[in-house]
Amino acid sequence: MLLRLRNRFGLSAVIVLALLLAAGSDRAQSSEPRKLRIGTFVIPLMVVDEENGIFIELTNEILKRANLEADIILMPPKRTLLYFSTKDVDVIFPALDVFFATGVKYTKPTEIFYEKEDFVFTRKGEELLRIVPELEEKYVGITRGYAYAPELMENRFIHIERANTDEQNAHKLITGRMDAFVVEEHSGLKAFKNTGLEDKVQYDPNTPLSRQDVFYAFQGSNEGQALAVRFSDALRSMKEDGTFASIMNKAKTEQNIN
Repeated sequence: MLLRLRNRFGLSAVIVLALLLAAGSDRAQSSEPRKLRIGTFVIPLMVVDEENGIFIELTNEILKRANLEADIILMPPKRTLLYFSTKDVDVIFPALDVFFATGVKYTKPTEIFYEKEDFVFTRKGEELLRIVPELEEKYVGITRGYAYAPELMENRFIHIERANTDEQNAHKLITGRMDAFVVEEHSGLKAFKNTGLEDKVQYDPNTPLSRQDVFYAFQGSNEGQALAVRFSDALRSMKEDGTFASIMNKAKTEQNIN
């Protein structure tokens, strides 16, 4: 075909046609939606790995409804936040407002998917602690990598003890190396179950120490804002048809500690 065109219109016309065809091909390729990069980190029960966990199931259903494709990338919490700040990932979850206290720009969607409630666990038979003032002058365990409410972390009268895992904190509490362990409810229950210590601790399930919104955080760009709308629309539809409750209620099947 190009040879016939060359004979009829000359070499210049053939070159122009070839360039137009190449440009059209490039536009067609660039119009294809790119695959998102979503960063997250391990949370017992909620994010087990890239394919398993309640939050992973929730995310996959949102992506399906929003007609989006993504790679879910599992990293340590600090690296997840670093990759978001350098724009190496498009979305991170589970995100809290306190993650961005350093001034990193982000877009918070209109729909949240969880409320992080931290509770105070103590040894059974001892005083039941519930609120921040009751923790003053006590040694309180927290787990590295997780975000805690400012009213806990900024109280200079509370002695904070850090451990690498929830299970380490569970052992420290039972062996008397600290007075209390502050942890998200489901993560705490899982840790005590894993260590076989669930019968040795207590907490008040009706009185969380703190509450924080949990959401998908998007970049502060126009694209990030558009993605936030699509995620919120999908999440809202899941809440309306019962899919959201069906997924999230799986956490309630975990053994409760009384």
